[in-house]
Amino acid sequence: MNFLRMICAVVLAFPAGLFLLLAITAFSGKTVKDTIEHSRQISVSFNAASEFVEDYRQQNNRLPDVTEFAAWASKYPQHRFLPSGIQFVVGPFPRMIEEEYGPAPAQGYMFTYWRGEWDEIYVSWTRQSSLEFDESKYFLLGHRLAESAIMFSIFGALVVIIIKLWPSRQKGT
Repeated sequence: MNFLRMICAVVLAFPAGLFLLLAITAFSGKTVKDTIEHSRQISVSFNAASEFVEDYRQQNNRLPDVTEFAAWASKYPQHRFLPSGIQFVVGPFPRMIEEEYGPAPAQGYMFTYWRGEWDEIYVSWTRQSSLEFDESKYFLLGHRLAESAIMFSIFGALVVIIIKLWPSRQKGT
């Protein structure tokens, strides 16, 4: 029985450590601040790409094709968050994009940028992107302190359970 209690306590140590790590990460807010800074950099790249496409359209009476856009983007170094990482998309667009941003006009286009966990998008016909700059959008409870308090509480509860599960020494042994 004591061996089983020890195994359970050891197994619970992993999620306890995970919740401690999540609590510290949420409390510091650094990863969210980094994500928002990266979003600002992607936004600058979206704006530069949109400016290129709009200038091209005015000069040529058409959108650039994918290879012309890639030639423009290749002038930028291969670095994260620069236009060289943007994919240029002309219709047809995914249904979910048109459901969220409305129907695309004939000369509509879209940019996508893979940021390592999800795609960010920019649509020309609304000049909107999926980028989020509000810190509260990155936390399930809307605030880093609320989320870290929950994580610390779960960590604490797991530590209490681990202590209660761990077999105590018998007197005289």
